[in-house]
Amino acid sequence: TGQPVVPDVSGQSQAAAEAAITATLGLSVGAVTTQCSDTVPVGEVISQSIAGGTTVTCGTAVDLVVSAGQPVVPDVVGQAQAAAETAINTTPGLSVGTVTQVCSDTVPVGEVISQSIAGGTTVTCGAAVDLVVSTGFPVVPDVVGQAQAAAEASITAVPGLSVGAVTTQCSDTVPAGEVISQSIAGGT
Repeated sequence: TGQPVVPDVSGQSQAAAEAAITATLGLSVGAVTTQCSDTVPVGEVISQSIAGGTTVTCGTAVDLVVSAGQPVVPDVVGQAQAAAETAINTTPGLSVGTVTQVCSDTVPVGEVISQSIAGGTTVTCGAAVDLVVSTGFPVVPDVVGQAQAAAEASITAVPGLSVGAVTTQCSDTVPAGEVISQSIAGGT
């Protein structure tokens, strides 16, 4: 029968492409991978490792790249950050964008509060989904005895906290510029 000629299977369904390749004596289907595509419908062949019409040796395997279509954003609100990132990053054509952390009185620490693209939305390949993740209740740092600038930096470094009113008073025991007391106890 001579050497096999690879059929052109681009644009065919994966099943039809595999059938055409295996129907050609001396050919087999190699690795089949999926790739995001804005133009090729889900399940159709985007490309093949050996161009159609090429004469090859017997026993040659033809690899296929099959379209996963456009990605559908998973709904990750309420999931742990790691699980949410995995769900997004394992969807062909999606990636995690910016992750912002904010305090929340209602959403537990480490869970996703919101996402920039709603779950179930079909988007173009390469889209990035931003996440807002809960730090839970803010824990007030103990700043008594720290210099005022260091104390203010410690407080503002905690998401959801800000420095309130700063007053000065005389002290015989605390050096000038250091915090004598705070309105909310540290560790609260």
